Amino acid sequence: CPSCFNCMYPNSVCAHNATCNKFTGRCDCPSGWTGEDCLQPACLSPLDEGKRPMAKSSHCHQDTECRPGWGGWNCNMCLNDSVCDGLNPTNEGGRCYNGSELITNVVGQCTVGNKGLSRYLPDGVSPKMTFSCDRNSASCDAQFWISGKEAFYCNLDQCNISTWGTHSTASIDCQQMKCNCIPGRFLCGNYGLDISSVLNEVEGPVDIRCHKSGFSDCYIREFIVSKTLAAIIGDDAINMICSVGQCMHYSQLPSYQKIAHETNKSNMLFGVATALLTAIVSFRNISYTIPAQGPDSVSLKSLGIEPTTEALNSSNNFQSDINVLKEISGIVYPGQILAILGASGAGKSTLLDILSRREKCGTVSGKVLINNHDLISGITTEEFHRMSGYVDQQDLHVATATVYEAVMTSALLRLPRAMSKVAKNKRVCEVLTELGLWSVRNSKIGKNGARGISGGEMRRVSIACELVTSPSIIFLDEPTSGLDAYNAFVVMNTLSKLTRRYGRTVICTIHQPRTDIFSMFDQLIVLAAGQMCYSGPSSEIAGYLESIGHAVPDGYNVADFSVDLVQQATAVYTNMPQLSAETKSALPKVDATISTVDTDAATQDNMSSDGEWSPLLKSSQLSFTEENDKLPDSANVNVGLHMQVQSQSEKQFFINKANISLQQVLDSFIHSSHYRRIMKKLDIITGSSWTSTNFEMVCSAGMTPYTRPVTPIQQQYKILSSRIFRNLYRDPTLMLSNYALSLFIGLMCGILFYQLDSTVQGMQNRLGMLMFILAFYGFGSMTSLLVFSEERLLYLRERANAYYNPLAYFMAKVTYDLVPLRVIPPLLLTLIVYPMTGLSTTWTQFIKFLCTLVLFNLTVASQMFFIGLLAEELVVSNFLASIMLLFSLLFGGLILNKDSIPLIFKTMCRLSSFNLAYEALAINELRHAHIEEVRFGLKIQIPSASLISSFGFDLLAFWPDVLILCMVLAASLGLSLLWLTYVIKERR
Repeated sequence: CPSCFNCMYPNSVCAHNATCNKFTGRCDCPSGWTGEDCLQPACLSPLDEGKRPMAKSSHCHQDTECRPGWGGWNCNMCLNDSVCDGLNPTNEGGRCYNGSELITNVVGQCTVGNKGLSRYLPDGVSPKMTFSCDRNSASCDAQFWISGKEAFYCNLDQCNISTWGTHSTASIDCQQMKCNCIPGRFLCGNYGLDISSVLNEVEGPVDIRCHKSGFSDCYIREFIVSKTLAAIIGDDAINMICSVGQCMHYSQLPSYQKIAHETNKSNMLFGVATALLTAIVSFRNISYTIPAQGPDSVSLKSLGIEPTTEALNSSNNFQSDINVLKEISGIVYPGQILAILGASGAGKSTLLDILSRREKCGTVSGKVLINNHDLISGITTEEFHRMSGYVDQQDLHVATATVYEAVMTSALLRLPRAMSKVAKNKRVCEVLTELGLWSVRNSKIGKNGARGISGGEMRRVSIACELVTSPSIIFLDEPTSGLDAYNAFVVMNTLSKLTRRYGRTVICTIHQPRTDIFSMFDQLIVLAAGQMCYSGPSSEIAGYLESIGHAVPDGYNVADFSVDLVQQATAVYTNMPQLSAETKSALPKVDATISTVDTDAATQDNMSSDGEWSPLLKSSQLSFTEENDKLPDSANVNVGLHMQVQSQSEKQFFINKANISLQQVLDSFIHSSHYRRIMKKLDIITGSSWTSTNFEMVCSAGMTPYTRPVTPIQQQYKILSSRIFRNLYRDPTLMLSNYALSLFIGLMCGILFYQLDSTVQGMQNRLGMLMFILAFYGFGSMTSLLVFSEERLLYLRERANAYYNPLAYFMAKVTYDLVPLRVIPPLLLTLIVYPMTGLSTTWTQFIKFLCTLVLFNLTVASQMFFIGLLAEELVVSNFLASIMLLFSLLFGGLILNKDSIPLIFKTMCRLSSFNLAYEALAINELRHAHIEEVRFGLKIQIPSASLISSFGFDLLAFWPDVLILCMVLAASLGLSLLWLTYVIKERR
C-alpha cells in the first residue's frame, strides 16, 4: 500500500505555496485549493471557506460548480458587486473592482496569446493561466493550464505592486520566482515533454506589465523563460489577455480618492489634505479696485441738483481707480454656511468671485487662506477648482437634456479618469437622491417656450452638477434668486443638510432671505457700498444692532432690517446731492422740532452692551408738520424726503434709519468686540498677524491659463459629442429643415433646368444654376452663427469650472455641425439635380462636382462659425455675415466680369469662396463641352472653354481653386479655435 500523505515527509510536498501543519501533517491550503496536497481546485466561493467541495474534474465549471456571481477555475474571481458584501464586516458596501489598480487581492484568469505555442501543442489544446496577487504580502501565485488541467505553478515573492506608470499601464516587479512542475501532467512528463529542468532554473526577477484597464493585454518576462521562448517560438514574453476581479469596500475604490497631479511634495500634501478633508476658508482685508471709465454721463444740474464738492472732484478726476470692495474680512469653518448679505450693488458677487478665484478685471489686495494655505501662492488654479464648486446665479443647461443626463455629463467630465463609469453612475444617483431630484431624473430640463422642470428643481440641478464632484468648498451666487418662497426654502434646506452631514464649506450671496432661511446661516457678512458693516456669527447680529442703538423691531426680519439700515445710510449720506436754490424754494415747508436728550442719558445710550463706546448716536426724535403732500411739478425730483408714515412707532423706525451715515455704521463695527473677536480668530489661524499685500493683478497682458480637466481629451470629445448629438436628434428642426430644403431646391432646379442642351441658352442656364446652388448653400450656412451663440454662456460657465478642454468642445461642435448639416444636404441635392438637369455624366466629373459643393459649404459654414465667435450679439453677427457674403458674391465671377475688375481688387476674387467654388464647378462642367447653335441656317460649334475664358475664368485653375478653398477652411477653423481658447473666457 502506498504510504499516507504527510507533509512532514520529504516526498510529500504542499503545492501552491501552502503551509505544512506540523501537528497534523496536513497542508493548510490557500483560498481556492483543496485536497491533501492542495492540488485540487475548490469550488463554490470564498464565502464558503472551510467547506468548499473539490472540483468534479480538473477545474470548477462556472455554471454548475460556482455560486452565482463567482467565476474562474477555482471560483475565486468576483463577477458583480453584490457577492462582495459578505466579505465586508458590515455585510454591505461591497464592490467588485475590475480596474487595473491593485487595491487588495486581485484574482484573474488569462488566455495565453503566443501563437507560436500552438505548433507544440495537440490540436484543440489551448493554454490558460490563472493568478492571484495580494498587496499586503507583496506576493503573487500563478498557474499554467493545458486543456483545462494544471501543468505547473509558480510563486512570486518580494513584489513591488505599487508602481503604476502612465497611460494606464500597471506594473508588478517581483524579485523572486519559483516554479514547480506537476508530475505526469502535460509539459511535465506527459506526451514525452518535460520542462521541469527549465522551470527549476527560474529564479527571477520577473516583470509583469498590463497596458489596459482590467489587467488585459498583459505580458510576463523572466530571463530564463524569455530565453527559452525566444529559442522555441521567437517570443521573449508570455502574452496574455486577462479578466480580473477584486472584492473590496466601496470606500477603497480609486474613485473615492482624489487624484492629484502636483509637481512638488508640498503641493501634493496640500492637494491630498484639501481634496479629501474639509476646508477652512478665511480672508482678511480683501479690497478690489477697477479703473474708472470716465465722468458720469448724466448731468445732475439738468435735474435741478447741484453736486457736492466731493462729487465734483470724483467726477473730474475720472482717471483715478474706483474702490469696489474695501477691507473685507471673514472666516467660515467646515459644516458651516457663510452668507454675504447686502443690497444690489453692495459688492456681494464681486467678493464671491474673488474668494472663488474667478477671473476679474481689476486689482485685488488682501489675503485668502484655504486651510492656512494662501489661495494665490500656495494653491494652483487647477488644485483649487478640483476642490471647489461654483453655482452661478443663472441656471444654464442644455434644454433637451434630462436631469440625470445633465448631472451625469458633469460627472463623466470632471470625476477622476480612474473612476469606473459604474462608480460615476452611482455617485450621480446618490446626489440626485440627496437633492430630491430622483423623481424627476428622466424629465427634460426645458427652456423658454419648452416646458420642463420647475425653477427650484433647475436650481437644484445646478447644485447637483457641482456636488457630484464632492467639493470641499461650494460657492453659490444668489441661490434663491428668481424662486418663490417655498422653492427657495427647499433649495437652502437641502443645501444646509448636506453641509452639516458631509462637512462641506458653503459660501453664498443672498439678497433678502426669509426668516427660516436666515436661521440656516452660521456666519454672516453684511456689505454696503463695498464695505463691511458686520462680519461674524449670524446669531449675534441682532444683539450687535441693539448694542449700537438699533434694535430689530419685534416680528421684523433681521436680514431685511440689516439691509434696510445700511442701505438707507448709504443712500442718504453717501449719495445725497446739494439742492439748488430754485429747487429748494419749490419744496414744501417742513417744520421740524428736535427734542433734547439729557447728556448723561445720551452718554449711557452710546455705551454698547459690552461696555464699549459706540460712535453711532441714537437718532433724535423728529416730528414733521407737512403743509403740502405733493411736490410742485417743477420740483418733481426724487430727493428721498417725502414719505408717508402710519404710526408713531413706524415713523420713529424710519427716521432712525434716515439719520445715520454709512461711516457711522462702519466705525461702530470696527470699534466693537465682534470685530476684535474675528480679527483674533484670523490671527490664530495663521499664527501671526496678517499683512495686507497686493497679491493679484488680473487682466494682465498675458493669457490666463485654464484649468486642465481630469478627463483625457479624447474622452471629453466623446462625451461632448454624445451630448450634442442627443440634442440634435431631440430637437431636429434645423437638421430636418436643411434636408427638406435641399430636396425641395433640388427638385425645383431639376424642373426649371430640366435636361439642359448645348446651346448658348443652355450654357447660360448651366452657369446660372451653379451660382444659384452656391448662393443657396452660402446664405444657408448662416445657421452656423447659432452653433456657438446659443451656448456661449454655457461654454463660459463650463470652461470656468474646468469641465473640458476648449479643443474637445471645438472638435465636437464642428463635427456635429459640419457632418449632418454641411455634408449630407449637398449630397441629397446633387443626387436629384445631376440626372434631372443633364449635367456631365462621367463619374469623375460627378465626384468633383459633389466634393466641390461640399467643400464650399464647409468653408462658408466655418467662416460663419468664426463670425459667431467674434460677435457676442446675434444681430451684429447676422449683419457682419450678410455683408461678407454679399461682397463674396459680388466677386464670385457672375455679377462682375473678372477681367474688368481693377487690379487693386483682384485679391478679393482669390479670397471669395463664391469665386473659387464657382470657377471650379464651371471648369468641371464646361471645360470639354461644345456649344452648338443654329443661326440663319448655319450650325455653329464653339468650344465652351472659349466662352468661360471670356468670363475671366482660368481653365487650369480647378485644383488650385480647391486647394485655396481647403486653405480658407483650415484658416477659418484655426482662427476659431484660437479665439475660442484664448479670447472667449469668463471675465467678471
